[in-house]
Amino acid sequence: AQLPDLIEPTTTSSGKINYIRCRAGIDLLSTVLNIVATALPFLCLADLKSRRNTDALFCLPISRFKLSLTYFASGIIQLIFIYSCVFFSSFFFLLANTHVFDLSKMLIYYPVSLLAGILIYCYVSFFFSIANTVVDGVIICGLWLIMPSEILHLAPIKYFLGEKAYFIRTYWGSIYSPLDRLSDIFRSKIEINRGLVSEHYFKDYVENLLQTSYMLVFWLALALLCTVGYFIHVSKFKANRAGDITDSVFGYKLLIPLVGVVCYRLFSEPIIIVSILTFIMYVIFRRSFKFKKQDYIVWGATVAFNIIRSIGS
Repeated sequence: AQLPDLIEPTTTSSGKINYIRCRAGIDLLSTVLNIVATALPFLCLADLKSRRNTDALFCLPISRFKLSLTYFASGIIQLIFIYSCVFFSSFFFLLANTHVFDLSKMLIYYPVSLLAGILIYCYVSFFFSIANTVVDGVIICGLWLIMPSEILHLAPIKYFLGEKAYFIRTYWGSIYSPLDRLSDIFRSKIEINRGLVSEHYFKDYVENLLQTSYMLVFWLALALLCTVGYFIHVSKFKANRAGDITDSVFGYKLLIPLVGVVCYRLFSEPIIIVSILTFIMYVIFRRSFKFKKQDYIVWGATVAFNIIRSIGS
């Protein structure tokens, strides 16, 4: 359930302006954090996609683990610095220009939202690190930002979770969901005037808070796994693989059949479009029209599965 707006919103023009400023302030913060947390892994780890750079970096008297930690930590430090500047600029602006809402909740929102931003950073860092080129990294990251949502829409979770399946499909399917939901909750808390909310509001609020907490734990666990995967991959990465074909199991090898299965529902002529789409992805993967035997097997199995599914529906 969505959190309701104020029961008795301020009706004066000054109050409406304050309301808009407060809502826009939180929206701006979450948007900036989403963009920065997504972009920084590409900027920080791009050096590892060039063979010339990796040759020079791996010759330094420093272990691979420390090198990977340096790149990872530098991105998080930049994320904290950029977000802190934007956050406190917005906070002091609202504090100076808004006199209706309880802005003390924003000081709690800062570390919580920053944690959600770091989850995004960890998630994107892993999937970008497994690629051997920047282009592959962008494609793989983009697809893994979409795939969880599509997998949840395909999975028969409604039979096990009932009405809660809607919330999970809507809000659990993206690494951006924790920040989005937390922003909604804190925005609602900031917007309330004490004594102007009903008992129904608090019931709704607690329900959303509990569901969001479960979701946050899920994505926190996944982000930790991605962080471990990042350090394992970068620590074992060899300089001669930079610029080569991306052969990680979490790259095209897994993504192409996933795209073939879960994206079926997105098109009016799914069999033709998905077959062509997965074929093009194999061309990008192999960088030629010369596929391996397993590529033909997986591609053919995906097409056959979609044909059977089409006949069955």
